[in-house]
Amino acid sequence: MTPLFRRRIVAIAVAGCAAVAALPSSAAGTSSVYSRAEGKTCRKAPDSVPEEHETVIERCPGVAGFTVITAYAGTSVRIAIEFRGTEARDEWRLGTGYGVGSRIEWRGSRDGGIFRPQSGIIRLLSRDDNGKVVSVLAVFRVDGRLACPAAWLDVAATPDANAVARRVADGEVVAFKCGSDKPRIVGQQTDLVKDIAARSQ
Repeated sequence: MTPLFRRRIVAIAVAGCAAVAALPSSAAGTSSVYSRAEGKTCRKAPDSVPEEHETVIERCPGVAGFTVITAYAGTSVRIAIEFRGTEARDEWRLGTGYGVGSRIEWRGSRDGGIFRPQSGIIRLLSRDDNGKVVSVLAVFRVDGRLACPAAWLDVAATPDANAVARRVADGEVVAFKCGSDKPRIVGQQTDLVKDIAARSQ
């Protein structure tokens, strides 16, 4: 089964055995926790069918009660983030044309040893006209029990893209209000980032 002819839903759910790592941040009191978007910590859902044009569902441990669900359907990839006990799959928030990166970076602070995310960064993959895999970093806001896209940036067109994404995640995105504020493109508005932003509306 080729990536362009499959449909896979990846869910990143919180679990006590989640393999995460915390790193310091340039923003005072802010750190990163990483969760896998694929691999051994993920589980395929019982109704997954690993065949062409069918659905494959994976659930991966994440942080703080949130689940990130990514649905692959041919060249359409849709991603939703939902809080434990809620159902957000019909409200797809992010989109791209090929896949997602291997892990998600959650940004936040620790309160009594408990990590409280306030934003996150996920790599969205696509292919250019030559078939080369290219990527955009999507920064999403974690607003209480809600999560939504807040910004995108083209990795190839943005020097030190990871650092820029973290500054955005720790800065303007912290005040972003899901449902009322409008997401924006950071840096160059390339065709790639505009396409991915349009897929995410």
